[in-house]
Amino acid sequence: MREFIIIAAEREWLVRSGERRVQTFGNRSTAICDAVLAAHAAQHQEGRTQVIIVTES
Repeated sequence: MREFIIIAAEREWLVRSGERRVQTFGNRSTAICDAVLAAHAAQHQEGRTQVIIVTES
């Protein structure tokens, strides 16, 4: 299963897939939308995909 992980990093949001940095975004909503679209596109080649949002508690 390929995972797209959204991580809060200082004042931006980072989207990673495996060891690769996919992209950095200025806001959470844009990062989520991009990760979901990337996961959907990868599903055809990779099989199952998953989007995970990591937040501090």
